[in-house]
Amino acid sequence: MTETGSATEDREIISLKTKAFIADLLSSVNIDDSIRDIISHIIEEVGKFTHSDMVCIYEAGTETDRVTKEYQWRSGEQVVEDEKTQAIQERGLGDWIRTLNMKKLVLIENRESVKDSFPREYERMEKQGIQAFLIIPLYIKNKMPSCMCLINPDLPEFALLEKTWLYLGQEIGLYYNQERINRKYLMFMEGIRSSNLSEFLVDYTAKRYEALRITRVLSNVIPEQGEWEWIRKFYASIIKPEYREEFLRRTGQEYMETFLCKEQNSFSIDLEREVNGNNTWFRLEFSVVSVDENGHLERFVVLVKDITQMKKEEEEHHQMIKALSSFYKVSFMIDMENGMTQVIKHSDTFIKHYPDGMMPYNVFLETFSDQMVEKEYTQSVREFMDLDTMEQRMKDADVLSCEYHGKQIEWGRIVLAPAKWDQSGRLQKVVFAVQDITEQKTREEWLQFKMEHDELTGALNRTAFSRVTKMLESSVTPFALVLLDIDKFKSINDNYGHDVGDLVLSRLVSVLNEEMRAVDKVFRLGGDEFAVIMNRLTSAQAGLVKKTIESVNNTITSCTNELPPFTISAGVTFTASGYNETVYHNADKALYRTKETTHKGCTVFEEMEPVSEAQ
Repeated sequence: MTETGSATEDREIISLKTKAFIADLLSSVNIDDSIRDIISHIIEEVGKFTHSDMVCIYEAGTETDRVTKEYQWRSGEQVVEDEKTQAIQERGLGDWIRTLNMKKLVLIENRESVKDSFPREYERMEKQGIQAFLIIPLYIKNKMPSCMCLINPDLPEFALLEKTWLYLGQEIGLYYNQERINRKYLMFMEGIRSSNLSEFLVDYTAKRYEALRITRVLSNVIPEQGEWEWIRKFYASIIKPEYREEFLRRTGQEYMETFLCKEQNSFSIDLEREVNGNNTWFRLEFSVVSVDENGHLERFVVLVKDITQMKKEEEEHHQMIKALSSFYKVSFMIDMENGMTQVIKHSDTFIKHYPDGMMPYNVFLETFSDQMVEKEYTQSVREFMDLDTMEQRMKDADVLSCEYHGKQIEWGRIVLAPAKWDQSGRLQKVVFAVQDITEQKTREEWLQFKMEHDELTGALNRTAFSRVTKMLESSVTPFALVLLDIDKFKSINDNYGHDVGDLVLSRLVSVLNEEMRAVDKVFRLGGDEFAVIMNRLTSAQAGLVKKTIESVNNTITSCTNELPPFTISAGVTFTASGYNETVYHNADKALYRTKETTHKGCTVFEEMEPVSEAQ
């Protein structure tokens, strides 16, 4: 790549990274924070991203070019004196005002560039240790020249990103003027208006409401303005008696000031009423609009929605879940809001532990994991059923499952599926079901056995060898790799036939299994080539490997009526730093050394003398 091409690519990367940073920064702003917290968060992240010594926001003063420092962030890696920004505050923006008013950046990339044209500014920058700075115009309270100043930023190519930084300045101005918060509220109201029966804006300080929207029928009953207490009593009077106490409690002063203001920014209440003999449902949704500087509730909005159709669909969904539960041994409904578990279906196996009805989720989890799950799976099942992380996991994957070895059924699968989300995307209800997969696991284990075992000899095959050696790549436990084959196996096939050759292969595997230890694994790699992984052995135990191979040879050389005598050659190497291709090649070299010298024996790679080039 040419130097010009490389520079262009670097500029593109810087541009993309900067735009991505600003997008992520603005999306990370918590609109419910105070203006001071929002602005402080923004300038801190800008300072870190640009590696600036300091970032300040100056607000325009009464004089034309004078500014006052309102916000400041300092790098933790730099001891930055206030005098570095004092020049701007004392002297004002001077010659830069015209540039800022034209909605352009003021960029001094190197103080040497102003040495001749602005000698006084150069002298001041040199004295105060300012190498470079960037000034971004802000429209704060409709006054100019307010600005954000970055002292000694380290990010190059600012001039190429002027529009990007001007956009950030515009957004900061919106937050500073609280326009962004008001805009969000108006968009929020506009987006949900079409689905509401009624809307009330409540001034909680004055304990009064204003009806923003109301149905034609209720307009003859509910005044457009009035006392908030009147609204509470009105809705309490039209709902079924069993809902009244809970409704009045959750709309009372203590609950509103603690739960709505301090713990959550919104909540909802579902209520049922009877109209002309028919049951109808509606939902009251409460959302905070503003709080005072001490965190006390000032205003909130109440939205009234008709949810009768939704409740009907929920009931149909519940019936569908019951029908689907016929595929499962047991099933429960978990209520994420109140932490209770409701039985949907149980079997004789579970009935003694879960009588029909409700139970707290923690009791349900404790009983299930202790009474139904084998000890070695208890921890993984509890982690899988963790309520605190369940919602996030279900956003990533709609259905969650976990297999376990059980006490009542040999193998079970737990399935967690969302049954209900609220309109804000919060998980409300989850179906818990258990399926007996013992037959499936047995079938899978048999298929796995067939996939990894040699049909002729019953030894593990090359597929299994690949899987096991992959697992051993990061192992720190020492082991030995033995590679071996049958001496002159081709002549056995030629003289006695392939049927006898197959019997010889099976006989060898049988003898290897007898002579090797229980922790060792025997593999047939193909033809008459075999491998043995001898676990927990070091080169100090090379004698044990040699003795084992000798014992195998002594056994298979014994004459039988069915098979001719035969021998094997082997090569072995040792490792304590995991498996890799070098380990295999070393064992193969040792095998080759045996084949070209003695046959019927075993060569240890670590004991081999290097072969000279002359040889």
